[in-house]
Amino acid sequence: MDSSSCREPDSQNRWTLLCVDDEPGVLSALRRVFRRDGYNVLLASSGAEGLQILQRESVDLVISDMRMPVMDGAEFLKQVRACHPETARILLTGYASRQATESAIHEGEIYRCLDKPWNDDELVLTLRQVAQNQQLEADKQALERLTQQQNKDLKTLNSSLE
Repeated sequence: MDSSSCREPDSQNRWTLLCVDDEPGVLSALRRVFRRDGYNVLLASSGAEGLQILQRESVDLVISDMRMPVMDGAEFLKQVRACHPETARILLTGYASRQATESAIHEGEIYRCLDKPWNDDELVLTLRQVAQNQQLEADKQALERLTQQQNKDLKTLNSSLE
């Protein structure tokens, strides 16, 4: 496992990414892509190692390779979904069959599947879209909580007026 961190230029909250792949060169390339944009990048060389990191660290997004020994990316992301449903999930695939990829997308509720070799700009854009979606969801939940509290306050006020 290797980790590096720097400040994300566009945000006060630094995003943490977990990249999982059994190929050290791929992990190094992913770290390079995200480090330049200021993300905190954690690396794991297997699904099991990735799950151990998730037990210790708060992670916003997991990017996993599909084909890995012992535990493939589909199974890994399925387990991530079960234990950390708030963590976004992206699958990288170079060789997986269409059926295996579709199954992984469904079972792991994967945000997006990207082909290897990936386009760096597309990968960063996808990450930004995930961040925007998560921010919109957080804003929606905050508004729902506020609405519920305001409704409760109105009921109390109405009761006192009667």
